Amino acid sequence: MPDGVSHCPRCGAVSENFDDVLGRMKKEVAQCLSEYREEPIVLGAKERTKAERQAEKKDRFELLAEVAQIKGEVQALRGEVERLQAAQYAMAIQAAQAQPVVYAQAYSQENPSAGYLPYSGRMHRKRARSRNRIILSALALVLLLLSVAMFFLPWVRGEGAFSGYEALRYLFAGSRKNDAGAAFSVYLNTVIAEHPFSVNEIVSDVCRAFCTYLLKFGIPLYAFLLVFGIPILLSLFGRIRLAGWHRCFAWTSFFAALAIFGGLCWVSGFSAVSVPFLVGGGANLARGILLIFYRGKWDLWGGLEN
Repeated sequence: MPDGVSHCPRCGAVSENFDDVLGRMKKEVAQCLSEYREEPIVLGAKERTKAERQAEKKDRFELLAEVAQIKGEVQALRGEVERLQAAQYAMAIQAAQAQPVVYAQAYSQENPSAGYLPYSGRMHRKRARSRNRIILSALALVLLLLSVAMFFLPWVRGEGAFSGYEALRYLFAGSRKNDAGAAFSVYLNTVIAEHPFSVNEIVSDVCRAFCTYLLKFGIPLYAFLLVFGIPILLSLFGRIRLAGWHRCFAWTSFFAALAIFGGLCWVSGFSAVSVPFLVGGGANLARGILLIFYRGKWDLWGGLEN
């Protein structure tokens, strides 16, 4: 190695100018110092971040622990409530079993019917008298008797004047028709047979047949309906109702009389129909209207009995 050549103790560089070497060394030392001073700051920041994370984890763990503790307390309270409810239910059953059964009235074995009370509901009301039934039954009976009385009086005026009774005698006389119900026979064979219903002979024959059969079948039906209205006598005492029966035959009697009235008016005219027949038909109508107000249901004690 030549004289005057020096080596750098740090990097081993060979330089003849120590000023340059010292300058580089100062720069390197200053750089090292600056790095050394900045490194604790960076490490402190890293340590703080790690501490914050640990604190957050710790807080989260504490919150989870508190939630788990609260859940456990809620479940414990729920179990306690269920236990109390079961205990109350058991106490109620024991109290019901321990309470003695008290009967209002005991029956003796020797006389079982000694403590029996009669049924005072629907059956008792069914046997109760009803002023409504008594009054309306009496009025309906009077009207029915009026209709029956008009059945024996002449129904038409003029030629072939007949009554309902004469018509029945003619229809049910059998081989003795010439002697019984002669007036009704004259009405059928003379008045209806000679009445000019239409210019067309076929239409006239159909109309004659219709009117003839209307009287032959309508008058007996009217008589039977009047007879079926007689059970109104059973309701005079106020115990038997039969409202449907009375209403049915009252209105059917009126409709039968109305049909006969139509046939008589068609053949003889309205002026030929007698007043007794109109009174009998009107009595049937009044009887049907009167029986609309015929009450006396079991649960109402008859309506007007009080």
